Amino acid sequence: MKISNLIKTLVARINLIHGKTMPLRIAHFITTRCNLSCSFCGCNKMLYTEMGCDEIKEAMLAFNKLGTFAWGFTGGEPFLRNDLPELLKFAKSLDFYTSVVTNGILIEKIKKTSCADIDFIMVSFHGKEDRAKSICGEKHTNKVFETIDFLSSRKFNTCLSSTFDENSLDDMKYTIEYAKSKNIYCSFEPIFDFATQAEDKGRVSNPAILKKLINNVNFLIEQKKKKAPIWNSLSYLEWVKNYGRPNNFYCYAGKLYATLMPDGILRRCPKYGNEEKSGNYGYDFKKLNSEPHKCYCYPWCHVEYSRNFSLHPATILNTLKRL
Repeated sequence: MKISNLIKTLVARINLIHGKTMPLRIAHFITTRCNLSCSFCGCNKMLYTEMGCDEIKEAMLAFNKLGTFAWGFTGGEPFLRNDLPELLKFAKSLDFYTSVVTNGILIEKIKKTSCADIDFIMVSFHGKEDRAKSICGEKHTNKVFETIDFLSSRKFNTCLSSTFDENSLDDMKYTIEYAKSKNIYCSFEPIFDFATQAEDKGRVSNPAILKKLINNVNFLIEQKKKKAPIWNSLSYLEWVKNYGRPNNFYCYAGKLYATLMPDGILRRCPKYGNEEKSGNYGYDFKKLNSEPHKCYCYPWCHVEYSRNFSLHPATILNTLKRL
């Protein structure tokens, strides 16, 4: 990440003390369509009219003027959009730090992109084939491995993105060793309720299951301390140990970053916040959140953002080493 963006982040954080917000990063759900039906994800059940390529470019230009320097394409499956390579190039023309979250299945489309246009790419990876298919369905194929080989050989800044539950220990070990073999990182987040992004109530209500899940968190903490290629910060992993009984944290969604939905609606995050679409993104962003907001969720990105913006030194250092 550029020094100028780090300085902009620090200035924005200081200005927030005085009530001035700035959308440093936009998480853009470019589509909720997907070629898989993963058991933990409800994206493809959410139907949206999607903005066209030119509309998205106009949104990028508007946010660029508001101070945005990072644009993340997520979904659904972003590579279902044939215009994604064009949008990535446009984002880079605005000097955005770009990221993409993908399930890695659409290898031929992924091969049409360049590491010059994608600063960071996350590939869904759930361990061994049996677990992957139990989560993603029979449509899940070994094309994911081909995608990772391609990304690794082309020096993309790649991270595997994995969910885990009480029965995932062997798959977590497999994922870490696989990441080591490819000289890339892996990240983990506990299984959660997609609708609320909070913990799975069935697991919380069963002490034996919950204990096994927390033991898996302890395993990740141990591996992180041993310098395994785990992206998550220790701060995040320690927080996840409170699965089922977490303390609310100060969330900066709607203050220093926001979520853009496929139809152009702006939200704090997929879970909370007003739905704003006035045609003026600056106006919409100011309306998202006028009061401090405390909540909790389990997607590691939101927790890591909040720890970073709370100026937690170890978390900031962990992030800077990987961007």
